[in-house]
Amino acid sequence: TPARHLLKLPTKALALAIAAEWEWQERSKPAIHSMPLMSIAATAIDQPKPRDQVILNLLKYIHTDSAVCRYEPGPMAQRQAQVFDPLLQWAHSSLGWTLHPSDSICGTTQSDETVELARRELQAMDAWHLAATEQVTCACKSLVVAMALLRGHIGV
Repeated sequence: TPARHLLKLPTKALALAIAAEWEWQERSKPAIHSMPLMSIAATAIDQPKPRDQVILNLLKYIHTDSAVCRYEPGPMAQRQAQVFDPLLQWAHSSLGWTLHPSDSICGTTQSDETVELARRELQAMDAWHLAATEQVTCACKSLVVAMALLRGHIGV
C-alpha cells in the first residue's frame, strides 16, 4: 500500500480484480485514478485519516445529499423526484432515515435523529465498508446512494 502495509485482501475475487487493475496500467506510470478498487483497499488498510474524521465528513452529506437537493419546481425537479424519491423511501424503510428534499441552494437541515442513525450506521462499519462508503459518497455526492449501493438495493 502507499503506507507500505501488506496488501492483505478479504476475498480472492477482490484480489483478482485489483490484480486486473494493475495489469491494465502502463508499467512506468500507474494511473491511480483508474484503480478504484486499489484505492479502496489502500484506504481500508492504511486508514490515512482518523476514522472519526471520515465519519464526520460523511455525515456532512446528509444535509446536501444529491438525493435531497432539488432544482426549482419544474421538469428537472420532477425527474429528480422520479429518480431519488424511491431511494429516500428505501432509506426510510431500511435505515430509519427520514430525509426531506429541498429546492434551496443551501440544502436542508435534516433531523438530529436521522443524523444520529446515520452516525451509528457508519460507526458499525468495518474499515472496508467505510472506505467504500467514503469513495462512493464522494463520487456521487450522496450518502444515500452509497448506502443503497453497498446494501445491494441498487447496482452500477
